[in-house]
Amino acid sequence: MGSQKTATYDGRIISSKTFYNVNGNTSEAADIEVMLSGPPNNGPTHGELYTNASYTAVFDVLNTYTDISVPLTLLQPKSVGEITLASADPRDFPSINPKYFSDADDLETLYKAVEIVRNLENTTAFQRLGIEPIILDLPDCDADYEKLSKDWWICSIQYLTIAGHHAVGTTRMGNDAKTSVVSSELKVHGTSNLRVVDAGVIPDSISGHTSTPVMMVGEKAAEYTNASYTAVFDVLNTYTDISLPLTLLQPKSVGEITLASADPRDFPSINPKYFSDSDDLETLYKAVEIVRNLENTTAFQRLRIEPIILDIPDCDADYEKLSKDWWICSIQYVTTAGLHGVGTTRMGNNSETSVVSSELKVHGISNLRVVDAGVFPYPISGHTSTPVMMVGEKAAELIKNEYA
Repeated sequence: MGSQKTATYDGRIISSKTFYNVNGNTSEAADIEVMLSGPPNNGPTHGELYTNASYTAVFDVLNTYTDISVPLTLLQPKSVGEITLASADPRDFPSINPKYFSDADDLETLYKAVEIVRNLENTTAFQRLGIEPIILDLPDCDADYEKLSKDWWICSIQYLTIAGHHAVGTTRMGNDAKTSVVSSELKVHGTSNLRVVDAGVIPDSISGHTSTPVMMVGEKAAEYTNASYTAVFDVLNTYTDISLPLTLLQPKSVGEITLASADPRDFPSINPKYFSDSDDLETLYKAVEIVRNLENTTAFQRLRIEPIILDIPDCDADYEKLSKDWWICSIQYVTTAGLHGVGTTRMGNNSETSVVSSELKVHGISNLRVVDAGVFPYPISGHTSTPVMMVGEKAAELIKNEYA
């Protein structure tokens, strides 16, 4: 069996977990997790990834109230899957081939783990409780191999194994852009402001569940994000400084919402296309000029208010400080969305250029209304909260009148 180093943990749902190094690797890392799961944990949830027919044929022999199960988890698989582009369209989902058991060593490792579990029936504890193994009928394996032979077990492992959904390495971290996706700062190679923060950045399988390491990745990402914010905004004193935020009320830039697929359950593809019309940048620059002139007013001078010019590395490197080009760059760098989007389901008489009628009903459907800021055909010069309340009141009136 090789070296079998173990560590055991108790839990509420899983009675116990034991970690084995069944291959006797020089590494201290375990390659198998053995869980002891008691009733009612043998029910349908354990078979959720099987077809109904397969589950019934194999698992109906189990008694969910008295039987226990000993699930095995392969912690260090040698089989490596593939993720490739399905098309040139970035909106299409990629092609994913996990290639389970493409390396035969994974089957050997699981078979060794099966042998360990089978030896449990010889222990005093199992014998005292009268625990005996339940050998399932697996027609595809029974027909080709002697029952309980090594070949039969190898067949049954392939037949019954399901994914643990703890995949890693899909966007692995590394220094080489040819063999990895993100840098040590979690930034996608070749981009400046796009990070991946999930288990995909972990380059190799870990001997355990991924939840805690992913939390650590999230904490690290937050740390990096805070550092980026600090580099620009830490110069501000939140107790003495004032700010004059500018809001573009009538943007000319228009975004797009398109179907991501033919499946109505899929979220749509949303591209806000901020600053796609350069007039929006010009308008904001003129507003900046107005605000800058405030420092020359008697009120500002009496209070000795002076502008704080932030260091914005990406703009400072390319443009003369405080020039128009610098301001245009900084506007794009520090602007955030006001989250007052409108026109996503705009109102109108023409069903080809609008979504709802003046009665808020979706064109072509009699009993479906949209009641939110999406029905506004154009931006309004103000916040959307009050107009949306008015739309809600109008919708209530229309519905009451229709069913009065």
